[in-house]
Amino acid sequence: MKKPRLPKEDSDLLALHVAVLDELRDREITRSNNLPTGDYAEYLVARRFGVELQANSYKGFDLRLADRSKTRVQVKSRRVRKAGTYGNFGVLRGVHDSTFADRQFDVVVAVVFEYNYALREAWWLPWEIVKKYAAYSKTHKAVRLTRIRGAICKEPGVRQLDLLV
Repeated sequence: MKKPRLPKEDSDLLALHVAVLDELRDREITRSNNLPTGDYAEYLVARRFGVELQANSYKGFDLRLADRSKTRVQVKSRRVRKAGTYGNFGVLRGVHDSTFADRQFDVVVAVVFEYNYALREAWWLPWEIVKKYAAYSKTHKAVRLTRIRGAICKEPGVRQLDLLV
């Protein structure tokens, strides 16, 4: 995609930003005024499984599948920087000190977007695998997933997802 011609005035550029965010909400692709990365990932995952999202900021998970066990899915996402790298996924609360029986979600779907929001990859990660591989952050008092590479990809139940079907 070719870079569009953008307004020269800063105020016009910011107004365009607001208009784009409004349009994304009108199309029900996003649900907040935040950067669209997380909302867009949730939208794609919900569309892929044909289910509705939980209420915005629902504690513990973002959507529930229509399968027999009503699998609770927490969606986490990252967008690649211009340099081609990306940081950690968002925090996951309640994983570090919880057990399988009292977990708040069953699966994390980790979505990575290119800098231009094209889908790079998406991973299905069962709770047990998240608990095993996520790093604890004292600052956030929660765990965070880093890159989905290497040994974690070979764990039982971990698989790549196609969100563009």
